[in-house]
Amino acid sequence: MRLRYTYKNVDEAVEDAGIVNSGGNEAYIIGNPGAGLHLETLTALGYQRSTRPKRRYDALEVVLDKRFSNNWYFNANYTFSRLHGNYTGLASSDEAHLVDGRLSPGVSRAFDLPFIGFTAEGQPDNGPLPTDRPHVFNIYGAYVFDWMGSKSNSTELAAFQTIASGTPMTTSIYCQSGVTPQIFYHRCDLGRSDTFTQTDFNVTHRYKFGADDRFTLAFDLNFLNLWDQATVTGIYPTMNTATSRPSASGIALSGGSALSDRDYANGYTSGALLNRILNHIATVPNQKDNRYKLPQLYQSPRVVRFGFRLLF
Repeated sequence: MRLRYTYKNVDEAVEDAGIVNSGGNEAYIIGNPGAGLHLETLTALGYQRSTRPKRRYDALEVVLDKRFSNNWYFNANYTFSRLHGNYTGLASSDEAHLVDGRLSPGVSRAFDLPFIGFTAEGQPDNGPLPTDRPHVFNIYGAYVFDWMGSKSNSTELAAFQTIASGTPMTTSIYCQSGVTPQIFYHRCDLGRSDTFTQTDFNVTHRYKFGADDRFTLAFDLNFLNLWDQATVTGIYPTMNTATSRPSASGIALSGGSALSDRDYANGYTSGALLNRILNHIATVPNQKDNRYKLPQLYQSPRVVRFGFRLLF
């Protein structure tokens, strides 16, 4: 039996931290968002708030392990963990629900605009990150049958079972930038997806032959998601459409004039635009996205694979 504690913390991330300059164009500074030259430039251009990357993982793992003996083995492990912050990593799991989401390393929209990193409630968007699963339990094991004591023929039956907490579901919105949705209220405002469970099963038959049983022919029959479960693993989180969004020009000042990019960012990060954006979505035609909160991602269906291997 083993007990292990894991701690990982990221409070700096070299990114192409973005600003919107006086000409209304996006400009990028290679460095740590919310610090150094990036912060100095934001302040000089009149942006009132900035944030820095945060990603912290704490975990406590308990493992019970039986090594192979008397024809069987098994391993059971439980992990209690917390993944918290505002930076999902090189590949953005904040965009995982998008069909064309930027999931390749280093090309997310994290910190690309002054308001990214804040919610429309005026708070930093720190919270449970999309891959946070507080409780995960796994157990796997196998038994090997020797055919009548034969050293040439054996069949192994193996199974794997996992039970895991659901992941955070968070409302997002297309706002000043229509490139990617932005967290709107706060992380995990829609709760979590259903508890995830899956059973996998494998049968392997091995036949040894040749001088001194030098060669082994192995036949594998593998079942992934044996019971063909269809758990909802994600919903569509974006409340408005990408083609008709409350942009800086769509949210007007009390006098009727449109907000500048800077005023929009400052209003968003202070929480002043929350109700104005909600009113815009509610009153302007074609703003609401009917997919909002509907199931979108599902557990992969049962897969059956057959194969053979020659080992020598």
